[in-house]
Amino acid sequence: MGKTFVGDVLERSLAIKFLRIEPLFLELMRQEPELQGIALEQRGFQLVLDKVDAIAQTHPLICIESTGAAYTFAEWLAALRQGYRVSLIHIHTPVETCIERVKNRDASAHIPVSDHRLRNQCSSSVGRFTLGSGTR
Repeated sequence: MGKTFVGDVLERSLAIKFLRIEPLFLELMRQEPELQGIALEQRGFQLVLDKVDAIAQTHPLICIESTGAAYTFAEWLAALRQGYRVSLIHIHTPVETCIERVKNRDASAHIPVSDHRLRNQCSSSVGRFTLGSGTR
């Protein structure tokens, strides 16, 4: 059981719109391959905020999954909280389980994460879901 599984269950069972952010980042990386590091994170998270704004027009509750491994995650979360009521759900997983799952997943459908960053993030919190409602 991981972040996507929980998001899918929330969407199916509670009609909470589940927004997967990795496809947005992957598309951005394909369209603008020169973007890297902090600039990529900032631009990607802006796309996520824009998508949340659009979804919020028709869905009162939205669930977003993230490992929280991005350097700008706290900045993005603060921006999200400016317009929405946000609740975090932490999913704790043993570090080795987390790393194994990331290594074995389809790399074409996920944002690459270094073992070092993943290990640091897994030691504190493996996954975060952002549940929000309201308007920006």
